Amino acid sequence: MEIRIDRIADAAYIRFTKGKVAKTKNNGDHLADYDKKGNLIGFEILHFSRLVPKQEKVTLSQVIDTKRTEIATS
Repeated sequence: MEIRIDRIADAAYIRFTKGKVAKTKNNGDHLADYDKKGNLIGFEILHFSRLVPKQEKVTLSQVIDTKRTEIATS
């Protein structure tokens, strides 16, 4: 797994596995990349700073759990 944070783009990308992206689903504040078999390759969280308060320490797993909840309810 690889995690990249781009402060200029205000985004975080989590790559779960290597592979060629065949399809990207845009769900507003996040993008999900899939291979041709439909397996999840990576996940991009847009507007990342909105999820991480500046005065508070937050772990990446807390941010991921928040996004999972949002995906499940959308």
